[in-house]
Amino acid sequence: MIVLDASVALDVLLGAPTAEHAMHRLADEREPLAAPDALLVEVARVLRRHAIAGRISQRLGTELLDDLLALDVECYPTELLVQRAWTLRDNFTLDDALYVTLAELTDATLLTTDAKLAASARRLVGIDVLVPEPA
Repeated sequence: MIVLDASVALDVLLGAPTAEHAMHRLADEREPLAAPDALLVEVARVLRRHAIAGRISQRLGTELLDDLLALDVECYPTELLVQRAWTLRDNFTLDDALYVTLAELTDATLLTTDAKLAASARRLVGIDVLVPEPA
């Protein structure tokens, strides 16, 4: 199983340099995708920020949110994760701790583009860090 964090979801949706590699990882049907349900709020928050700033249109923001909802990601309720995430508060933001906690709970690999999160989480869970391909 792969725990998909918001950084990867946003890169895929917005076509960032890591998107192609991420799409290959996400397309592997042998590895189901999971995320805390907070993923939806995190991604929607960033899409909203981009739309308000004019970096994407309101229409594209809506389409990207629809694309996110169409991904085959099993969303786990925050309620199941928040107590363990709280215990990780000295090392992670609460949002990041939810992803780490889910990876622990499901014995999954955490897929992220966040190098700082990866470095901190590596001692607790398996990590796959996506970095842009050199030009």
